[in-house]
Amino acid sequence: QTAAREAPEIKRLKRRFVKSKDKNAQAALFYAKLAARKKRDARLVIEQRRLAKHSQVHLFRSYRKGELPDIQIKNLEIIEPLQALAQRDTTMARLVFEKLYMGIVHDIPDMLSASDARRLTSSYHDSIYKLLQSSRKGHAPFISTFHNLARVSNPSIVEPRVTCNTSIASKSYHTGA
Repeated sequence: QTAAREAPEIKRLKRRFVKSKDKNAQAALFYAKLAARKKRDARLVIEQRRLAKHSQVHLFRSYRKGELPDIQIKNLEIIEPLQALAQRDTTMARLVFEKLYMGIVHDIPDMLSASDARRLTSSYHDSIYKLLQSSRKGHAPFISTFHNLARVSNPSIVEPRVTCNTSIASKSYHTGA
């Protein structure tokens, strides 16, 4: 009884794999496979072009080479590529911001009088505190940057409660410890 049930199934499978003797059917099958391969290759090329365009590096400036290289580089020619890099990568943006902030805070006493330097540094620290205090649901890299700035520059500028709340809200638990 099971053999009787399996017989039609076997015949169906045999028909499925039987080679056609018809030349037109073979040619149609060949061209159908060729069209499917071309379509797949075209999709692959489009995807590769999209990825190449996405990861393309833009050249902002080329420098002279040789006996007289560029020795007078404008600040803007350094800042523009750095800005473009920071816009593409959050880690790089965090590092650039931290280095700029620490450089400014470090050089303030050399450029201003002692009272003005204290007032400006205090203003910067207050700004960090206010940003952290007003942050309810912060972006984790943003919050971790300000936690790191507070930790490195002056740990007493931010209350532990504010650090704890912002690290929990942004889910950057490693920076709130």
